[in-house]
Parts: sequence; structure tokens; C-alpha cells
Amino acid sequence: MAAQLLVRSNLLGQAESEYATALRYSPDPRPVLKDLIATLPPERVARAMPTELRIDATVRTLDDMQRLDLAMLWLERVIVYTTDLRAADALYSLAMNAKAYDRAERASRKRCQVIPSKRCQLELARVLGLAGKHADVAKTLEDAMTWRGRADDQLAGWLMLCEAQIALGKLSDATDCLRRLDISGLVKPGDPDLQRRRDAVKALMAPTPPPPLIPTIDR
Repeated sequence: MAAQLLVRSNLLGQAESEYATALRYSPDPRPVLKDLIATLPPERVARAMPTELRIDATVRTLDDMQRLDLAMLWLERVIVYTTDLRAADALYSLAMNAKAYDRAERASRKRCQVIPSKRCQLELARVLGLAGKHADVAKTLEDAMTWRGRADDQLAGWLMLCEAQIALGKLSDATDCLRRLDISGLVKPGDPDLQRRRDAVKALMAPTPPPPLIPTIDR
């Protein structure tokens, strides 16, 4: 293959272009993809793979090769250059399974950009929470108290907002968040999830006891 000759000549950019053309027009891209993976480093492999390749078939082929790392690299390029929701969905699923939360966040943000929705906000907030980005969770859900529509989405968003405020140490905001949720009609009196969060706030607000005094010994 001409691409291999270019690699041997250290003309890697041109080799990428050759592989891209071969993948784009081959009736069966699997042999080309296998050769590409064996020849170029992962970042160049992802760049050489055209963004218009079929999402499901390409991910399945890379899975068969045990190279889902390359699938994620390629899908990240696809969501940058296209609005294909299948690519964002596939990247989100793979990244969550791999606990690659930065990639899952990028996939989720792409989905929210293409089709904004409260459910998308919730999924993004969950990823951000798993990544420990509590300030971003609070920003994403800052309007959760005013949501309308599905009661389960309203409750989930509201609870995550309160949790984020607790994690950030904004205990006054968290207390108000939980109080307003309690009277919103979304939870039943004595709801255990709500009480657990109240207990967490109460524990964090409790004064720290002073260290025990160490008795002095007269000499």
C-alpha cells in the first residue's frame, strides 16, 4: 500500500491522507483499518479515519479489535466536525463505561448543544458530579427549581443542585434549596432522600469540638 511507503519515508501526514482515502472508498474498510492501526500511532489513526464512516459499524469493528480507545479518539473528532447524535451517544456510552468522565462530558455537552432538553442537563450534571466538578453541576442546574414538565426530572435536578451546594460548602444555599424542595410538592413529608441531605448539612454546620486538654504534670 502506498501509505506504508509514505510511513517508511516518514511522510506521516501524507500517509494519513492515503489511509483516509482508502477507508472512505473501500467496500470493506476492516483490512485497511487493521493495517492503519498497525502502522500509525493512535492520534494519527483517529485523524486518518474519515468522520463520515458509519458509527455503529466502525465502533463494532474497533471493539472486535479490542481498540475501543481508538473508537473514543475517533468519536471525539466526529462530534467536533459533525452534529451526528449517534456519535455523541456512542462516545458517551463508551466513556462512561471506561470512567473517562472528561470525554463523557464532551459527548454530553454536544448532545445538549444539538438537542437542548432538561433530560440532557440532568445527564450532563451526573457526569460532572462523577468527575467532582460540583461548581459546574450547580451552574448546569441553576434553574432546576423553576423546571416544569416531568416530576421525576424536576426532583432529580433539584436534589442534584442541593447536593452540589453541600459539596461546595455553601450550606446556607443548600439549606434554602432543601427547604424550598420540601414545600414544592415534589416530595412526600419525611422523604428519606431529603432527610439524608438535611442530616448532611446539619453535620457540616455543627461546631467542631475543641481538642481535649492535656493535663500538665507538676515537676
